[in-house]
Amino acid sequence: MLITKFILSTTLLGFISNYAAVDASSSIRGTSAVHGRILEKDQSGTFLEEEIDNGDYVAEKDASGKKKPQHTINIELENGRIYTLENVDPMFTESKSGKGLKSGRGKITIGQGAIISGGSIDLQGGAPEVIEEEEEAGGKSGKHGEEEVKGKSGKYRNDGGRHLEDDAQKRNPIELDRSFYDSPTLGEKTVLAIRVEARDGAYSDTEEHLSQRVFGTGSSDDDMNLVSQYKACSYNKLNFVKATHRLVSNGVKTIKLTESITQGREIVRNAITVKINQEFRVSSPSLLADHVIYCLPKGTWNNTASAYVNHWLSVYNDHNCNIPTVLLHEVGHNLGFRHSRDGGVDYEDRTGLMGYTYSGLNGPRMCLNGAKSYQSGWYHDATKTITPMITPAGNGNTCFIGRLYGVAEYEAGNSDKTVIIKINDYREGKDSYFVAFNRALRMNYGTQEGRNSVIITKARGEGENASPSELIAKLNPLGKFAFRNFAGTGKKLVVEVVSRRARFPEVRIQLAGEQCEGTFPPTPSPKPACIGNKKAIQVNVRTDEYSDETSWSLTHTCSGTLVGKADIDTLSSSRSYSNVYCVHDVGEYRFTIEDSYSDGLCCHWGSGSYSVEYDGAVVAAGGRFRDTASAFFGSCP
Repeated sequence: MLITKFILSTTLLGFISNYAAVDASSSIRGTSAVHGRILEKDQSGTFLEEEIDNGDYVAEKDASGKKKPQHTINIELENGRIYTLENVDPMFTESKSGKGLKSGRGKITIGQGAIISGGSIDLQGGAPEVIEEEEEAGGKSGKHGEEEVKGKSGKYRNDGGRHLEDDAQKRNPIELDRSFYDSPTLGEKTVLAIRVEARDGAYSDTEEHLSQRVFGTGSSDDDMNLVSQYKACSYNKLNFVKATHRLVSNGVKTIKLTESITQGREIVRNAITVKINQEFRVSSPSLLADHVIYCLPKGTWNNTASAYVNHWLSVYNDHNCNIPTVLLHEVGHNLGFRHSRDGGVDYEDRTGLMGYTYSGLNGPRMCLNGAKSYQSGWYHDATKTITPMITPAGNGNTCFIGRLYGVAEYEAGNSDKTVIIKINDYREGKDSYFVAFNRALRMNYGTQEGRNSVIITKARGEGENASPSELIAKLNPLGKFAFRNFAGTGKKLVVEVVSRRARFPEVRIQLAGEQCEGTFPPTPSPKPACIGNKKAIQVNVRTDEYSDETSWSLTHTCSGTLVGKADIDTLSSSRSYSNVYCVHDVGEYRFTIEDSYSDGLCCHWGSGSYSVEYDGAVVAAGGRFRDTASAFFGSCP
C-alpha cells in the first residue's frame, strides 16, 4: 500500500509541552499550527494497541445498548510517553504490513507533517510506516541517580558521571524487553502502583490501602487481589511482586503533578510518565518494574480503565484501582490477553476474567476461558492436541475420548488429567478451537457463565497470538455440538459429552461416522504369572454411566491389609478395568464394591458389572445391587 509521509518546510522549532513541565530533550519537535504543532521530522517508536474498558462510567454503547470498549492505536517513544494516532488511513489496518504489526513489539515511523495536539497525533488520513524490529543494541538507557535501580534491566549506578551497566545488558541491551515478551505469563513479575495527585484532584485512597488491594498483606484473610488470583490460577507459574526502591513504599509511589485533571487522561498520563522519569532518574518507567499501574484522580476521564497490549502500562479511573477484577482484566491485556467475545460482542463471554469486570472487592473469583488458558501456558502438561482429518497425516491424534478436568483440579505433571483440548484446523492461518471444563470450584468458583459445563471457544491461528476469543458453545451432560464441514473435510466434527453427570465429564471429539481409536485408556497388560506359592486375584469392573459413584476394595482379612482399591471419582464412565494381584496362597480375602447412589452398576444407567477371579476360578460376579456387594474367599490359617 502507499505509505503517506508529510513534508514541511520551516525553520521554527519548538517543543511540545503538553501544558506540563516536561523533559525537553526527549520531546517531539514541531512548529506551531492552528490546532496543535506540526511534526517537523520523522518520529519512530513502538506500535501499541490500547483497550479502553467501560464499566460503571459507560461512555459508549453499541446498537443493542451493550457496553462497548474503545480501541486505539498508538506510538510509544523511548521515554515511555504515548501518543494516540488519529485519522489514520482506514486501509492501514487491513494492509499486509498493518495486520502483521504486533502491539508492544512492532516498530513504526510517523512521517513529518503530522499534527500533534496534547496526547494525540493526527495523521490526516495518512498511515505510519512499518519498520522492521531491529535486533541491534540500543535498548532503553538514560542517566540514573546515585542509588541502584532494580528492574527488568538489571542494576545501574552513577559513578563519577559515568553510566555503568551490568554484564548482561552490555551483551544485549534489549534483552530486558525480550525476556518479558517471550514469557509474559510465566515467572516473577514486578509491579509498581502509582498514586496520582493532580493540581485539583487526587486518587481517593491511601498508599497503604492501594498496596493491600493490589498485593494483599500475605494473610489468609486477604480479599482477592491481583497477586493472589493470578498466583492461584497459574499454580504459582505467574507471581507478581512489589517493585522495590528507596522512593517506593510497599510497591506504591505517590506522584504529584502541577497539571489539572481537566486537561484529560492523555496529558495527565504523559505528565505522570515524565514525573516518574525525573524523580527516579530513569529514561522510562518500564525500567522500574515489569508492570506499572497509574491510579488517576476521579474526573480525569469517564472510563473504567485501560491497558496496552503486550506492554507495561495500565491506567485506572480512581477507585477502579481497588477492584480486583478490573486489575486482573487490565493487567491481563498487558500479558497479551484480548477480550472474550460471544456473538462477536466484547465482554459477553463471562466464563472467565477477560469478559465483564465486576464491582465486588472480593470477587467473583474466576480464571480464564479455554482459549486464553492455552495461551497462558499454565496447563501445557495437561493439554491434548488433535488434528481431525479424513486421512490422518501420520503424526498426532485425530480425535479424543476421555475425561476433562477443570483448572481447579489441574495437577502439574499429571498428563492423565486433561484440562484443555486444542482442536487444530490443519489449514494455515485458520482458527483453532479449545474445549475445556468450566468447573466452578476454588479459584474458579465465581465463574459467571457456563458453570460446570464443557465450554468451546476459538481464537485466531494457533491461539498463541494476542487475539480476541469467541465463545462457541456450552455443553451440559449428554450435550453435543457439531462443526459442519470441518476444515473442508466435508464432514461434521462432533464434540459430545457422553456422561450424564456434570462432574468430570467424559468427552468424545471425532469426525462424524468415524471411530475414535488410539486415545482410549491403554489396554490392561496380560495377567502376570505369579511365582512361588502366590496366586493371582483378578478384579474386573465395567462401570456404568455414573462412574463417579463407584468404588471397590480388596482386603486380606487375616491381617487387615489392603491389597488394592479404586476410590470414588477415579474411574471413567462406561469403561472396563482389570487389575491383577499376586497374593500368598494362604489367607482369606474380602472384595467389596460400593455405589454411593445406591443403584448398583446395572441396569438403569448402563450395563455395568464386576467379577473376581481367584487362581483362575470366578469367586464373585454381578452388577445388580444397591449400595454395597461383598464376597469372601480363601481362609485364614
